[in-house]
Amino acid sequence: MGHQPFEHWLLEENSLTVSQKQELAAHLAACPECQALHLSLAAATGLVATAPLVSPSPGFTDRWKVTLTQRRAVQHKRQTRLFFLSTILGAFVALAALIGVMSLANISLSDLFVSGAKLLAGLLNLAGDARFFIGTSLTGPLPVVIWILVSVGFCLLIFFWGYLLWRISLQGVPRDEKSH
Repeated sequence: MGHQPFEHWLLEENSLTVSQKQELAAHLAACPECQALHLSLAAATGLVATAPLVSPSPGFTDRWKVTLTQRRAVQHKRQTRLFFLSTILGAFVALAALIGVMSLANISLSDLFVSGAKLLAGLLNLAGDARFFIGTSLTGPLPVVIWILVSVGFCLLIFFWGYLLWRISLQGVPRDEKSH
C-alpha cells in the first residue's frame, strides 16, 4: 500500500481539502503504520505545545554577541584566505594551460614575447589615433563637455568599484541577522 501521500498529508492536515481529509481518515483506519505515525505526531505536537518556556541564563545575550563577533572575524579570515588561495590556484592553472597550449601549438617563449610586443604597439598606436581623433574632430565646447562628463563618469565607476572591493574584503558582506 502506498504511504507516500498520506505521510505528507499527516504533516499538512490544515491545508487539506475535504476529499483529502476523508481519504486520509479512511487510510488511517486501514493502515496501522500510518495510524502509529499519526499518534506519534500528535503526541510530539502536544509535548511541544505544553513544554514550559526556559529563560536563558543571565548574560546570555552579551556572551552570544561576543561570540558572534569572534565567529564573524574567523569567517572573514577564512573567506579571505579562500579567495587568495583560489586566485593563486587559478593563476597556476591558467599558466599551466598556457604552457600546454604553447607546447601543443609549437609556440616558443620568444614568439609569445614578440606577439605581446606587437599587441602593445598596436594598443599604443590605437591610443595615438584616438588622441589625434579627439584633437582634430572634437572641436567646440559641447564635444569637450561630453568628453569630460564621460571621462569623469568612467573614473567614478572605477573608484566605486575599487571602494566596494575594498569594503567587501575588509568588512565582509553585510547581512540581516533576523533572516538567518
